[in-house]
Amino acid sequence: MGPNGSVFSLANCCSPSLNTYLEGGVAARVSQSVNFNPGVAVYVLSNVSATLSFGLGGLSYDSTIQYDREGLYMGESNDSKLSFKFNILAINIGINVHLWSYE
Repeated sequence: MGPNGSVFSLANCCSPSLNTYLEGGVAARVSQSVNFNPGVAVYVLSNVSATLSFGLGGLSYDSTIQYDREGLYMGESNDSKLSFKFNILAINIGINVHLWSYE
């Protein structure tokens, strides 16, 4: 049983990412994103629950700085996105062990 004697509860899996890379030596790109995966948790034991969640969307931010072949600054571009879309291929199944006691 979970908190307050419940068997089911809501769950959310949040997955942040940060990528930095150079493109051919003339562009530096930084990409950041946070994805949200809401779902449900079913308590199997008092401190063990199984979770099922699916991809719903997220936030992303991209920044690119461009240089010419001599290394002089040419310009930059910033892009941000907020997407809400159901991703059928992003289904997560997991088991959680809760290390605290509800008593």
